Amino acid sequence: MILLTLLLTLGLAACTEAEQEQAEANVESAAEQLDDAFHAFRADLRAHLNEAGNELDRLEMKLDHAGEETREAWAETIADLRQQRDGLARELSEAEYETEEAFEDARASFNEKMRALDAKLTEARFEAIEAREDFRAAAQDEITELDRQIEALDQQIDEAAVDTRAEYQEALAELHEARANLADDWERFENASEEEFEELRDELAEAFAQLDRKASEIKADIDRTI
Repeated sequence: MILLTLLLTLGLAACTEAEQEQAEANVESAAEQLDDAFHAFRADLRAHLNEAGNELDRLEMKLDHAGEETREAWAETIADLRQQRDGLARELSEAEYETEEAFEDARASFNEKMRALDAKLTEARFEAIEAREDFRAAAQDEITELDRQIEALDQQIDEAAVDTRAEYQEALAELHEARANLADDWERFENASEEEFEELRDELAEAFAQLDRKASEIKADIDRTI
């Protein structure tokens, strides 16, 4: 009996030790996965921020050839956008996360801030175009890209989780409605006089920015459920 008790005790101790080692290995593996996910996200966002910086550089170069009044009008806008971009880059460099929940919350926050910056850059890029024909060419390219994104979302929604699909379908319906409104604005632009060009250009610039942001938001939401 004493021998049996001793064997059971040793067996339980061995089992407990093995389970503890496995638990420690699981924790270490989860920490490594979180670390890998964070570094991958940080690399992607840094690349995105670098492109935002390049976009601002291109905008400044374009404005160098504009009149003094135009340059002065845009100086504050560009400075604000660069400050926003640099602030987000600093925040990203200082970020550290110990739990998956904290990382997911931070990732959602960073992505939302990046979408806001992208929207402002898109709007600024189009508002800075002075020639009507240059604006028409750039706008047609933007419309083609927006239509490509919307078509991809229409296909991707079928892969989303069933319990969230209705929500995304509603969001996509709103996106399609906004795209239809853009078509009306574009028709007004095509029929507008030269005197109306600047006003309609700015309206279309804002519409492009908001459509692009909305499409990006929907894609991010769907990606999280696939």
